[in-house]
Amino acid sequence: MPATKNLCAQISLELHQKISEAREESGLTTAQYITQLLTEYYEMKENGGNSCKNVMASPPLPLEYRFQVRRSLMRMLSISLVVW
Repeated sequence: MPATKNLCAQISLELHQKISEAREESGLTTAQYITQLLTEYYEMKENGGNSCKNVMASPPLPLEYRFQVRRSLMRMLSISLVVW
């Protein structure tokens, strides 16, 4: 298993609820879900905005939230990132 670090960010209650619901539907732990979400974001970014190769690996975040959550997460992480 690769070495890991904790990542913490303050997000709105509304966004937290959306992420929590999508995570529960996916059956993943919070760490697994956020890791997948961020990995997919960076893969998409590296592919020039195209869908990443493992989108179907587990149930995705509902389409209407997918990019909103990614943008919000990246904005929040860049503003108030705390690495433990």
